[in-house]
Amino acid sequence: MNRKLFSLIILLCLIISFPVFSQHKVITGKVIAADGGFPIPAVSIRIPGTKIGTQTDADGKYSIAVPPSAKTIEFSFLGFATVRENINNRAVIDIALKSDISGLDDVVVTGYYKRNKESFTGASTTITRKQLEKFNTNNIFSLIQSIDPAFKVAQDNVKGSNPNVIPEISIRGIGSVGSNVNTPLVILDGFQVSMERLYDLDINRIESITLLKDASATILYGSRGGNGVVVIETRLPKAGKFTVTYEARPTLTLVDLSAYNVMDASEKLAYEKLAGAYTVSDKTLNDPFWVTDYQMKLDNLYAKRMVDVKSGVNTYWLSQPVSSSLSTAHSIRLEGGNDEVRYSIDASYLNAKGAMKESGRKKYGAGFNLVYRIPNKISLRNYASLTGNDAYNSPYGSFSQYVAMNPYERIRDDNGQLISVYNKVGDYFGDTFGGNVYNPLYNASLPYKDASQSTTISNNLSLEWFAIKDLKVNILATIEKQFDQSEKYLSPLDTRFILVKAKEDKGSYVLTNGGAFRYEARLSLQYSKKIKKHQFNAVLAGELRSSTLDKTTHSLTGFVDDRFVSPGLALKYATDTRPEYIEIPERLIGIPLNIHYDYDNRFLLDLSSRIDGSSKFGKENRYGSFWSAGVGYNLHKEAFFKNDILQQLRVYANVGENGNDSFSANMTSTSYQYSSAGVYYNQIVAQYTNQGNPSLTWPKVFQTNLGLQSKILNRIDLRFDWYNKVTNRMISQITTTPSLGFPNNSVFENLGKVRNRGFEISTSTLVASNDRNNFSWYINLNMVSNHSKLLEISDELKKMNESNVVKDIINGVPNIVRPSIYFEQGQSMSVIRGARSLGIDPTNGRELFLTSGGQVTYNWNSNDQAIIGNSEPKIEGVLGTTLSYGRLSVQANFNYSLGGDVYNQTLVDRVENATPFLNVDKRVLDERWKQPGDLVNFKSISDNTVTQVSSRFVQRENYIRFSNLNINFDLGQGILHKLKLQRVKFNISTNDLFRISTVRMERGTDYPFSRTYNAGFLIQF
Repeated sequence: MNRKLFSLIILLCLIISFPVFSQHKVITGKVIAADGGFPIPAVSIRIPGTKIGTQTDADGKYSIAVPPSAKTIEFSFLGFATVRENINNRAVIDIALKSDISGLDDVVVTGYYKRNKESFTGASTTITRKQLEKFNTNNIFSLIQSIDPAFKVAQDNVKGSNPNVIPEISIRGIGSVGSNVNTPLVILDGFQVSMERLYDLDINRIESITLLKDASATILYGSRGGNGVVVIETRLPKAGKFTVTYEARPTLTLVDLSAYNVMDASEKLAYEKLAGAYTVSDKTLNDPFWVTDYQMKLDNLYAKRMVDVKSGVNTYWLSQPVSSSLSTAHSIRLEGGNDEVRYSIDASYLNAKGAMKESGRKKYGAGFNLVYRIPNKISLRNYASLTGNDAYNSPYGSFSQYVAMNPYERIRDDNGQLISVYNKVGDYFGDTFGGNVYNPLYNASLPYKDASQSTTISNNLSLEWFAIKDLKVNILATIEKQFDQSEKYLSPLDTRFILVKAKEDKGSYVLTNGGAFRYEARLSLQYSKKIKKHQFNAVLAGELRSSTLDKTTHSLTGFVDDRFVSPGLALKYATDTRPEYIEIPERLIGIPLNIHYDYDNRFLLDLSSRIDGSSKFGKENRYGSFWSAGVGYNLHKEAFFKNDILQQLRVYANVGENGNDSFSANMTSTSYQYSSAGVYYNQIVAQYTNQGNPSLTWPKVFQTNLGLQSKILNRIDLRFDWYNKVTNRMISQITTTPSLGFPNNSVFENLGKVRNRGFEISTSTLVASNDRNNFSWYINLNMVSNHSKLLEISDELKKMNESNVVKDIINGVPNIVRPSIYFEQGQSMSVIRGARSLGIDPTNGRELFLTSGGQVTYNWNSNDQAIIGNSEPKIEGVLGTTLSYGRLSVQANFNYSLGGDVYNQTLVDRVENATPFLNVDKRVLDERWKQPGDLVNFKSISDNTVTQVSSRFVQRENYIRFSNLNINFDLGQGILHKLKLQRVKFNISTNDLFRISTVRMERGTDYPFSRTYNAGFLIQF
């Protein structure tokens, strides 16, 4: 009975459900990745307008029953562009999803929100991963500058290519006085990091780089955004099949000595003879016996050196401290998951060896990325990482030592031992030939340490919660701990201690330990509502940031032996020192707000504000407010605009005021230090160590930007920005008179007002293309121009002109042989000041000057100095081209600069103020005055008076630099399929291949510049 009843129920169910099944249609298919061909599991598949949906299986396959009313089917997956297909009468629909990386080309990432470029009213540049992959370099700064020259990397003519020196960076000019006070803010995945952290960042981790330049783009960073903002987004894990990506980048580094023009042995000896170095000229020697003996010593010295030169001695000292080096960067990434849970593990290592022997920088990092997502509900991301660097400096010292060494001197004696001292003429003739000269290679052979390590452990957490339909809640939090240490050791046998008599003062060991602890949190609400043609967006956030830096320093001395290098073997602390401890806390709170209105994607309006509170400023000015307003108009969206010439034309403008807090945290606080070195009646005393200024006010950066963006003939992309940037109440450290009693005779002040005004032009032209062969040829031209002007100058800034003067002590007399920083109201921040020269008098080889009163004189006078040049270029930028054919692409970029002045210090130090006792520039022999009637640019070869700052050495510099050449090749899908691989890419590139300049000047005086040749290999499986 029960069996009959059960059979009846089953029959009734089949009868009832038959009409339903008969009305549905089953569609099957497979979903793969367009760029790799691999199947994608867990792809969301749904029928729009219904609740019907499914997901692909592990092989990317799916099956779904659709009603007859269904017209389309939608495929979506995080990390790929959503696809909607028409069903028609198809029973099988296979789909290839494209990565949404390309979508970043049209998106501006601000760190608070992402917005389509067409609805953004600020000035920005976005560099996508697709662009980054075309470069093969470990220098992220030069990479960014190659794409947008508004990101200016200052060329350091002293430090050259030293891998342990972070260059000074600026965007749109210099707004404050001092070192590293114009550095842009760096935001990594929503959190502030240091410029050093960006310098050490593995480029393979980066998804996009966005440069924010004006008030509308940077306002949400308030007090920190006045110098511009660099926003970095790292890669999210890619869902689908588990993949492993490995990349190796070997780099060959070759030193660039092309800027040096030193004499060889025979030339140097000839110059010394002409300069009178071997002729007794000291009139104080009245005794004929001493004159005769003195001259005999010089004659013997000259004869010995002439014999050495003729026997073939010609030491090229410049090659001694440098070498070619091979470095290799390794990067590996493992990733996988589905639409709900994705993960990645990445690790990288680079030992970037420098051009100087035994110098370099090791960079390393590892991280674990986890993403959990419930579509349209919640998205959680956590990234835990460890990053660090080990910097090690060369024991060979400053490169300038080797440039000055005489080429007729041997490095080793006949026994193969290093010669430690030259010019040892005799006990009574120690200064006969300029005094003793020490062999820098001798010091380099001694035990030595100059290294530092920094390690950072951090955890970043971000949560997106779609609270209701139009409201999204974002929570970001980070916590990190940084560990720093450094060691610097000099052997007691170093020649720097030759004149030190006491053993307890020989040798040096400086130990530094410290680090930092930081945390940051942000809660933001993002509201978005569309009503017909009206689009409203609003972002309101609250955030806080805390950082505490600490450092302990021990300076030790007194090493009797250098066989064992240990601080425990020191005899004492260095004279007048004790262990030092410094702790610097910083706190920041902020409330940013942005309201955006968009009408029909044609008319745009942005209103933004922020309130900041910072511990860097005194209690009298603890809080500051900032604002901006921007408008935009997309003309190409108008019906009347349709034409065949302009496919896009949009204009935008904004105005606003933000700030700059790239200053020391102790500038407002007076501080005291307790030290065991000061004891009074058995009590430790507090020593006055810093004078704060609680009246300091927030620097305000008022900015205006007008922009235009267009696409012409579907071939030319053009962008133009004009800006006016005024920094008011700029802060700088000034030197005070000793009578005030301030520690270090310095204090911070609000100094004045400076304006930076200029324009940026960016063009990309498609010269030719052929879709059949995947052929394209682009030419890119970027051009920037910035002109600074000091609008107002305080009395304190005027006084700084005197304290900034650099005086070199020559023969016991202070001389001004190089230009100093100078500030004058109404002039550029980059002026060069010196005496006005009328050239060399051909009758006697002396220099003629023009006094402030218009008189001609032979005498240089500091009171006659005037502005003689401006180092700001008229125009600078990048010219580049990209050629693609099939899977091969070739890219070349040239940096250029036109119209800037440079003070050629080489002509001063190495041609005119050159001592005949050391090696010098060849122009000394060929281009200095020798006899009446010579029309030359340099004074008499026998004139040993000191040459001071003069307009004669100001030269107009125009240069072009082949910054990089990149060749990339990807294997085809057919070969990859046979090898069961997803991707294989090869890369060859060079950086700084050559530099052509109108100025001949030594570059890299302390550390030489270098060229790099790179190869790259990427495999993904």
